[in-house]
Amino acid sequence: MTRTFRFAVLVLMAFALLLPAPTVEAQSRPPSLETAVSERETEVGRPFTIQLSAMASATDRTPQNPSLPLPPGIKIRSGPTIMPKTQVTLHGPNLIQQMGIVATWTLEATRPGQYRIGPPTVIYGGKLHAGAVVDVTVHPPGAGPARPRSRDPFDIFDIFGLPKLPNVFDDPFQPFAEPEPPATDPALAISAAPAQGVFLHAVTDNTSVVLGEQLTLSVYEYYQTAGVRKTSIQEPSAADFLQFPILDPSDDPGVRQADVGSAVWNARLVRKVALFPLRLGDLTIGPMRIGYLGRGLRGEVMRESKPLLIRVQDAPTLGRPMGYRSGDVGNFSMTATVEPRDIDAGGGISVRIKVEGTGNLPSSLTTPSKKGIEWLDPDIKENIEAVDGRIRGERVFSYIVKLHDPGTVDLGQIELPFYDPQRERYGVAKARLGQVTVRQHASAPEIKTDLDRFETVAEPRTALGTAPRISSPITDTLWYWIALFASPLAIVMGGAVWNMAGKARRSVTKWRQSLGRKGKISLQEAKIACKQERFTDAAAEVEKAVHAMIEAATAIKSRGVLRTDLPARLTDVGISDAAARSTVEVLEACETLRYDPSANQQQAIALLNQATELSRLLAVRRKAGK
Repeated sequence: MTRTFRFAVLVLMAFALLLPAPTVEAQSRPPSLETAVSERETEVGRPFTIQLSAMASATDRTPQNPSLPLPPGIKIRSGPTIMPKTQVTLHGPNLIQQMGIVATWTLEATRPGQYRIGPPTVIYGGKLHAGAVVDVTVHPPGAGPARPRSRDPFDIFDIFGLPKLPNVFDDPFQPFAEPEPPATDPALAISAAPAQGVFLHAVTDNTSVVLGEQLTLSVYEYYQTAGVRKTSIQEPSAADFLQFPILDPSDDPGVRQADVGSAVWNARLVRKVALFPLRLGDLTIGPMRIGYLGRGLRGEVMRESKPLLIRVQDAPTLGRPMGYRSGDVGNFSMTATVEPRDIDAGGGISVRIKVEGTGNLPSSLTTPSKKGIEWLDPDIKENIEAVDGRIRGERVFSYIVKLHDPGTVDLGQIELPFYDPQRERYGVAKARLGQVTVRQHASAPEIKTDLDRFETVAEPRTALGTAPRISSPITDTLWYWIALFASPLAIVMGGAVWNMAGKARRSVTKWRQSLGRKGKISLQEAKIACKQERFTDAAAEVEKAVHAMIEAATAIKSRGVLRTDLPARLTDVGISDAAARSTVEVLEACETLRYDPSANQQQAIALLNQATELSRLLAVRRKAGK
């Protein structure tokens, strides 16, 4: 520091001490906006910055939500970067203190031309306030002017080219220092932001896998400004998958930059999980949901990733080895240890099989099945971890195997067929178990070893002869087939006969219950009563017969009709006048004979003959009606 500037600083300090006690002026007025650009002429692909300084009275709220509209051909590389700023100015005897923000956008042109950018805006006091429009000329790549040295438009020493006083008027935020914009990750680029401020994006490394193949789910958090905190977290649902975490939720993998439309966002990996499908078909991975609260958000908001659809198919059948089980997918090797190798019959040995490799380690093994060897359920231990994004480890199966038969027992080998999706081919991991010597237990009974396995077989023939006759099966006989086909036919015919008999029974019943038959029976009863000289009973039976014949011929219940009205009713239904008069005469004769104590057989016979003639006339009418 030169002596001149030291003297200037001392003069200013002394002048400040001589002034009256300062008062802070805090008036509510519109914010003062200043717009600046790092360079007016640039070239395609070269970043440049636009800065908006918005200052307001210290007692008021600071401006919020800076925004910069862009014309086609200009895109945002990063920003806005928002920094707080405090400014104190001397106005007469008063100090005026202002507080505000400085928002900086790093832009880039995609094609040459003349562009009007802005105006940048802020919200203050519930109203929108705009800065100045910036004109920028963009030249083709390599044709732009040399980049000028950056000056701070708000630093009076820098404007006039004076040397700066160290640590006195420096702006700690250095808004116009132009660092190189961070490189973006093409793998994280998204065409458009689904929400403002912050959002979630879920991806998988594959959308079509075989059953048991590893699928990696990654969920990224995209945000523009810091100061946003999480209020709630709901993990993605994956009920049809076996899950292994690759990224611990407490780990911070760092922040990367990603192109989202024309802007650059910050992206952070928040979840990374290895999934192994458990069934075939189209399976769904549900969304992850996180609640956020903070700067730039309207209260607490909920963000969620999109659900993902995964198609799961079985491993190819071409080249599939025997014993392959769907889901054994990966690249495995297998080793085995057996101890002891020398035991007594009925004792047990320990067989320890270790399967290691990358992928979906099998949950069980297929053990060899042999007579005299009993495999008990295994004790399973595992050590599985994520290495370079892939699930690998080991699973140890510890068996107790009982050997019952003495001798040298070959345990055989255990095989594990698997499908390797990386190489797209099958493989078989094998572990040979070797032999075990089984001694006869001293207290065990001696086992007969010279068994004749052909003891139950017939003696061999010593001479040729006719072959013994073998009885023909029942299906070769004619009666079997006759009975087979006749049985259904007999059932059908029996059913038909049963139906015909039922119809006959119903016809007989109907005939017995018919009115015409009742009339004939009553006439027969009347003849019998007449021969027995029961003339009153004969008259009653004749009366019953006449009423039954009238109802059978005309459907008229004559007992409920006045006798004076009966002829007219009968003639109305087609009965002749003679028959109608004869009907009334017979009914009156019946009534007379029933109550006449001097009735004789001649009168009764005459009444029977008259009733018989009447039945003939009515029968003719009944047949004509039918």
